[in-house]
Amino acid sequence: MGKKKSANSTDFVRSQGVFFLAHVMRRVSDQIVKGCEPLYEHAGLTVAPRTASTLHFLHRHGPSSITEVSAAIGQSHPLTIGWIQQLSQQQMVQTQTDPHDLRRTLVSLTAEGTLEIERMLALHAVFETAYKEIASESDADVFEAVWRLENALRDSSFGDRLMHAHAQLKSAR
Repeated sequence: MGKKKSANSTDFVRSQGVFFLAHVMRRVSDQIVKGCEPLYEHAGLTVAPRTASTLHFLHRHGPSSITEVSAAIGQSHPLTIGWIQQLSQQQMVQTQTDPHDLRRTLVSLTAEGTLEIERMLALHAVFETAYKEIASESDADVFEAVWRLENALRDSSFGDRLMHAHAQLKSAR
């Protein structure tokens, strides 16, 4: 599809190696999200690509608390609140106080949000094809590797691993 670019030796982050893995992963994520924008526009989608998981969750699970959405999509509570506010301003979701627990806010899709998610779901095959192309070009099963990384970090956080490595290297001196 696109021209293959060779590794750019002037890329500072790349030249520093594994130290900036999180930075590189964020850059890749940002490129994927930015790449969604033209297709979203072409398909008549108006939501930001990063909010898609919130709409998908609400479509599959119905009205849910912000905490439930946050836990399900694996994002921080404050970030999820921001996305829900953004979706609410676009009239894709509505919020209301849980009548059974006044401390909780329930989020649900609006009619417009339901139409948006239906347009989004129609694009799943397009996304699958593009992701498979990336995996083929990079000769890597990206998804399998990312899922394994995520599971490993659930088992032991990166912070714990850093502290353990620090202690090991310190005692080896």
